[in-house]
Amino acid sequence: SIKNEYTNEQAPCDTMKIGSNLDSKGYGIATPVGSELR
Repeated sequence: SIKNEYTNEQAPCDTMKIGSNLDSKGYGIATPVGSELR
């Protein structure tokens, strides 16, 4: 998952991924109209 990928790349690097992904799904993030993030 995205959360696991993020956690694996943060210090301290004390986690690892073993094997392949269990599932792959897209995701989106909603932002207000006119947001600087768009």
